[in-house]
Amino acid sequence: MSASTKPPCTPPALCKVGNCQIGVSLHAASDTVSCPLSWRLFLPPSWDGPQAADRRDRCRIPDTEHHRPKWHLALEMLDELAALGLRPAVVVADTGYGANADFRHALDERGLAYALQVKGELTAHAEEAVPYQPPYGGLGPRPLPRYRTRPVSLREHVLAAGRESPCQGLTLYQALGLLQHLIATWTGTCPTCHQPTPWQPYDTT
Repeated sequence: MSASTKPPCTPPALCKVGNCQIGVSLHAASDTVSCPLSWRLFLPPSWDGPQAADRRDRCRIPDTEHHRPKWHLALEMLDELAALGLRPAVVVADTGYGANADFRHALDERGLAYALQVKGELTAHAEEAVPYQPPYGGLGPRPLPRYRTRPVSLREHVLAAGRESPCQGLTLYQALGLLQHLIATWTGTCPTCHQPTPWQPYDTT
């Protein structure tokens, strides 16, 4: 019996049902090669609880292992690699992670730059928008900072930027290179080797 299987993983059009195992993996990647660094077996919720005790025993799943969201597993691997002195220049992930605000906040807390896929309907404020602090009236809890403008969808932001955007026509790796350059410009430190980096123009060719 295989651990952590969950049906179905085959499109209905193929007229069959297949069991599958889902892994969360962390890779070091360039424009020519990808090298796996770590991975975790994703344990679905159906493999937790008393009803799953028998198959957990047969698959020798430790009692300490339970269902955790995939983004938790990804952060755990990033933390393990960081403890070994390995920090990514940029974290890249699909919309399953990019649409998760908790995952993005966790990357921010770790000081990690990221380029995550998101859906067009996700909302955000414009770059120049800044929150303001409403005055405190003296009664009750202090009001939280808020924006004066409403957030709009990322699709609207992209359409408003138009075709004159400096990232227009760049490949993924050119865009990631530009992001690394911007990080180095802002911090004065290379995001890969963490050494001081003098400013220089970025060449997208």
